[in-house]
This record gives sequence, structure tokens and C-alpha cells, in this order.
Amino acid sequence: MRSEVEISRVIVVVDDYRDGGEVLSHILRARGYPATWVSGGSEAIAFLLNHPPEQPILLILDDMMPEPSGMQTLQMIRADPRISRTPVIMHSAGFDLAHRDQAMTLGAVAWLLKGGSAGASVDTVIDTILEWYQKVGGAPLRDGAAIQRGPKK
Repeated sequence: MRSEVEISRVIVVVDDYRDGGEVLSHILRARGYPATWVSGGSEAIAFLLNHPPEQPILLILDDMMPEPSGMQTLQMIRADPRISRTPVIMHSAGFDLAHRDQAMTLGAVAWLLKGGSAGASVDTVIDTILEWYQKVGGAPLRDGAAIQRGPKK
């Protein structure tokens, strides 16, 4: 069972590749931010539905996952009025411009490439994630509890 702090203010990394998801979550926590990993779209939606709507959350969503894919998960999030306003960053090893455009049309706030020569550096990816988390009202942890701020305008 997740603690109330863990589910109330958090960056949720959604990736079917356990090592990648856990490493990204670990780096975010090492930087002082609340982060957790879930293994797929269905688990991410369940997490969102149990999340207090007044608390900051940011979803980092792998695009290339088995059913539901990241894009299907994003479509399900946008179709459910209880979670439709959840900020989502797509994080993918692939770069199909039509796919990226579809995600942005569905309201993804960013599309970040995973590693490789065409990908952004790890620091750039982390900095972008933390910048967006702060924009939605999240803040670093202090004494084991996340600090809540109002969303930046």
C-alpha cells in the first residue's frame, strides 16, 4: 500500500521496461522530488483515479508499451473527465512525427526522447520533467514530505 505522501504529490513514471522506469524514478528522487514507477497504462489510470485531485501530479508516459500503448493511455486519460486535465509528458525511444503531433494534439505538454544520439541528455530530460512538475504546483521533498505550492501561471 502506498503512503498518503507518495500518492498525494508525485511524479509518476509509466514504463513497461522496469529498469528504465525505476532508474528514472530513482534519479528524480535523488534530486529531491517525489517519484514512483508503474508498469503500464492500466496501472497509471488506476493510480490517477485514486490521486487526490487537489494535489500536484505529473505523468511521464512511455509511448512504446504493449496494450494499452502510451498513446492509447493518453487517449483514455483525456476521455475521462475525472483525470482529463492530468499533465502528461510523453517519453519515448521512437520519434514518429505524426505520433508526436497526435500526442501534442491530445494535450501532452512535451515529447522527450529516451537516450541515443538523437535523444536529449539525461540532465535535459530530468530538468524538463522537474520544470513541468513545478509548473503544476509540485516541489522538492523536505523532511520526507512533499511541499505543495499553487500552480505557476
